[in-house]
Amino acid sequence: MTWQRIARTRALLERPAADVIEPLKMSIYSGRVEPVLLLGRLELGYRYLDSLDAEGRGLLLDQTLLAWTAQPREVRKAIASGRLALADIRALLQPREPAILAEMEAGP
Repeated sequence: MTWQRIARTRALLERPAADVIEPLKMSIYSGRVEPVLLLGRLELGYRYLDSLDAEGRGLLLDQTLLAWTAQPREVRKAIASGRLALADIRALLQPREPAILAEMEAGP
């Protein structure tokens, strides 16, 4: 949780993307399957999607799939509320996980 707090604080302070992405990655590495942190990680990760390298995109893809598997209702709510942009999720999932993307787009 501490790594995610660091990433979120740096994002709020509008620090450079690299200063946010590194602690975000550490948050994922230090507790990959942490249900309480999944949606927050997605929000930060997709906010910095354009700045993520291949490793970061792979981690974000993994977290997206975990969140979808564990908390599909919450993911749908985050998309509906605008906390997550479906277009960004589509950009990441379409090449690798089109079936999961189709599930997300199908709705409840």
